[in-house]
Amino acid sequence: MTRAGSVKVVEFWGTRCPPCKTAIPHLNNLWKELTKEFGAEKIQFIGVSKGEEAEPVKTFITGMNGEMEYPIGIDSSDITQAYPLSGIPHAFVVGKDGIVCWSGHPGDGTPLNTAVREAMAAEAAPKLMRGETVMEETTKATKAD
Repeated sequence: MTRAGSVKVVEFWGTRCPPCKTAIPHLNNLWKELTKEFGAEKIQFIGVSKGEEAEPVKTFITGMNGEMEYPIGIDSSDITQAYPLSGIPHAFVVGKDGIVCWSGHPGDGTPLNTAVREAMAAEAAPKLMRGETVMEETTKATKAD
């Protein structure tokens, strides 16, 4: 999940979560659609299972009968502490600039799809030098024109 300039979807889920099981096929279809449209270099998905062992996760994925094909990771290092979760399933869209631009329940994928498409259309925020603000950077660019 380190491709610079790509949009990332980070989804947190669990094997014992019925709403997760309902949302996963929608996420899988969205992943297929977006990677076909934009390419795997531009959009990245990962599903992160929190606090579970590898075997139950593998069994769960197999039980999804091909409806969970996007990359999956198991959180063994508390990555979930870096994300403000209020429960699962929960998805985050990280823009090209590395900033979270959407957070919420993945549901049927519709709001998530919209958020990803908006992030794909957005330009990455300008890289700022230490101590600069976006306003200062915009002023410099305007003066240069």
